[in-house]
Amino acid sequence: MQATKWSRRAAIAAAMAGIATVAMPAPVAAQDFPNKPITIVVPFGPGTANDIIARQLAQDMMSTLGQSVIVDNRAGATGNIATDLVAKSRPDGYTLLIASMSNILNQVTGNANADLAKDFTPVAFSGRTLYSMFVPNELPAKNVADLVELARQQPGKLNYAGYVGGVPQFLGEMLNRAAKINLVMVPYKSTTDALVDLLANRIQVWFTPVASGIPVQSAKQARMIAVTGDTRASVLPDIPTFKEAGYPDLTLHVA
Repeated sequence: MQATKWSRRAAIAAAMAGIATVAMPAPVAAQDFPNKPITIVVPFGPGTANDIIARQLAQDMMSTLGQSVIVDNRAGATGNIATDLVAKSRPDGYTLLIASMSNILNQVTGNANADLAKDFTPVAFSGRTLYSMFVPNELPAKNVADLVELARQQPGKLNYAGYVGGVPQFLGEMLNRAAKINLVMVPYKSTTDALVDLLANRIQVWFTPVASGIPVQSAKQARMIAVTGDTRASVLPDIPTFKEAGYPDLTLHVA
């Protein structure tokens, strides 16, 4: 068992050695790394925070390493499908996992097969993102206060999109607790599917990374009413934060 765990750690460490060759010369045996495409496995679907960061990282890695970098979305089981895939992959440094808060939460809740602390070695902090909250254009809620009032008038009748153990669920439940309301989570496999239902007013709240929410906001397909973070996002100066709306606990920056 110990040998298997070391192999998994080595796979990640080897990948870091390749990335860091510009700053630190790699050992002689690794000087030809990488000589084939590298895969970044993303635990969630297109448009999620992990996916956005992974695709930017892949572009930067290709420019630096001169080798193809493939983004492989393996959504499901709140990130465990992707995590297990990488944990069992060949330890040659060519398969990376872009982990997130959801992977950490799986460790806390016991909903994980692989052990992030023992089976993997972190090699880089790849980025963080703010989340935004949307409501359908048809919903008579122009801001968070309006949404909360509607939820109080209709307890258990308003739905939000999420996935078990994921960031949207935690944001939804944090808002429920802080505002003393009862938004009901509807589980989705991808943020794209959730957006379709938001536009059709089948769900009333959609939490999504700011980067994937900007096109929706720009096209006025739905209404963005708040963002996480201590201050307003520089790219969205007209959108207030949850803190401004009276919910300072919803200021998290999601890694």
